[in-house]
Amino acid sequence: MISDYATCKRLGASYCAVPKGYVQPKCTGRTALCREVLNDTWVSFPTWSEDSTFVTSRKTQYEEYIYRCEDERFELDVVIETNTATIRVLEGVAKKLQRLSQEEVAKFRLDDCLGGASPTIHQRALRRIYGDKAADIIDGLKKNPSVAVPVVLRRLKAKEEEWREAQKGFNKIWREQNEKYYLKSLDHQGINFKPNDLKSLRSKSLFNEIESLYDERHEQPDDEAAQGPHLVLAYKDRSVLNDAADLLIHHVKRQTSIHKDDKQRIKQLLRQFWPDLFFHPRQELSDDERDDQDDADDKDEDAEPLGKDKAAALAAGERRDGPKKEEAADVKPPPHAISQHPDECYTLLFANNNWYLFLRLHHILCERLTRMYERAVAIASEEAKYRTDRKESTAVALRLKPKSKSFPA
Repeated sequence: MISDYATCKRLGASYCAVPKGYVQPKCTGRTALCREVLNDTWVSFPTWSEDSTFVTSRKTQYEEYIYRCEDERFELDVVIETNTATIRVLEGVAKKLQRLSQEEVAKFRLDDCLGGASPTIHQRALRRIYGDKAADIIDGLKKNPSVAVPVVLRRLKAKEEEWREAQKGFNKIWREQNEKYYLKSLDHQGINFKPNDLKSLRSKSLFNEIESLYDERHEQPDDEAAQGPHLVLAYKDRSVLNDAADLLIHHVKRQTSIHKDDKQRIKQLLRQFWPDLFFHPRQELSDDERDDQDDADDKDEDAEPLGKDKAAALAAGERRDGPKKEEAADVKPPPHAISQHPDECYTLLFANNNWYLFLRLHHILCERLTRMYERAVAIASEEAKYRTDRKESTAVALRLKPKSKSFPA
C-alpha cells in the first residue's frame, strides 16, 4: 500500500485524497444508496500523531457523568438491538421451515450467518446469552435448525423482555443524572476558573496587588503622576448594596462559630454603617434586631474601655447604634450625607488591613452581583422578544412533554 501522502490532494487540515494506484477493497453488501452517499475518495489524515498526549480541553467531572450515561445507554441499546435483529432473522427461518415439507426440513441446514447477512452479529448475540455453551447452540442451529430455532427463539424473546424492562429503570436513572449534571457540564471554564479565582481572592494576593500599585506609583519621577488614589473601585449600582448585605447576613446566620453579639454587630455594620459610607439609604432592622441592639446598648454602658482597633474604627465613623424601637420611624441620614452637592461628598476612612480586605471582597461581591443582574435582564429581554416567534417543539406538540412554566423574568 502507498504510505506517502505528501503529494496527495488535501482538503482542509485533516483530509487528503486517496493516492493514485490504491485499489479499493470490494464490498458485496452495498446498495445503490450506499454507493451514492458513502465516501470512497477522502481519507482522514490528521496532522497530529496518534501517540500525542495533546487534548483540546479537559473534561470536568460533570461532563464525565454525562459521557458515562451516554456510554451506558449506547451499550444497552447495542445489546438490545443485536438481540432483536437475531430474533427477526430466526423468526424468518422458522416461517421458512413451516413452508417446507418433511423431507426438505430434514435436509435444511444453516450457514455461519444463521439465515442473516452477517456471520458475526447473530453469533455474538448468542454468545452473550449462552456464554460457554454458545458454540454448541450455534452448531445445533446449523445442523438441526427445526429443533434448535424454536428453543433459541424463546430464550431470545425472554431476554428481550428482561432487558427492555431493565432499560425502563435505567432510563429513569439516566434522566435524573442528566438533569442533575447537564447545566454544570456546560461550564467548561469552571475547572480552570475556580482554582484561579480562589487564589486571587486570598489575602496575600489582595495585599500584593495594592503594594505593587503603591511601589509603581512612587517609583515614577513625576510628582503629578504620584497623586490621586492608588486604586479606584466603582460601584455601578448602589442598590446592590442591599442585596450584598442580605446575602452576607444570610451566610452569617448559618455559622455556628460566630457569637450572637458578633452577628448583631455584623448586621449593624452591613445594614447601617455601610450604606452611610456610600451615601445610600439605610436598611431597616427587624424588631428582634432592634431588641437585641437595645440589650447590647445596656451592656455597653458598663463595659470596659474599647481596644485600640475598635476605638480607631469608631473614630473613623462606624455607627454601631441603630435607631431605637420608638425612633424607627424617624431615621435621619448621617451628617456627612447631607450636602447641597452630593457629587462632591466623600467619606474618609482610616482603617487597618482587615478593613481593606473587607472593602475589596465586598466590592468583588457587589461587582459580580451587578454583572449577574445585568446578564439576567438581557436574557429576560431576549426571551420576551423571541418567545412569540419560537416554534413549539415536536415533543410538546405531541403532548409527550409538558410545556415549561418557568421563564426568565
